[in-house]
Amino acid sequence: ELRTLVNIATALEQGEKLDAAMQKYYVFANRRSLVGACLRARSRLQLESVQQQVSQLDKLFKGIGTGNTWDLLTTLLLRLAGKPVIANRAA
Repeated sequence: ELRTLVNIATALEQGEKLDAAMQKYYVFANRRSLVGACLRARSRLQLESVQQQVSQLDKLFKGIGTGNTWDLLTTLLLRLAGKPVIANRAA
């Protein structure tokens, strides 16, 4: 779903109509209003940023890379909910 949202947002930025982009990326009719609402609420850059975080989180779940899985998951969920994320600053 996230990859589809990024693809549709990119198509919209390139001047493609929303209905045409949804059809091109196989968004079923019963999901179109939800996808449209998500695209109105988030920019392509925001969606790409979330996609990068999800990728990083997936790697952490698989034991690849370093980082705190719970912190990243919390940050991701807060961003998806539209809530402010407070940066963790070392004392």
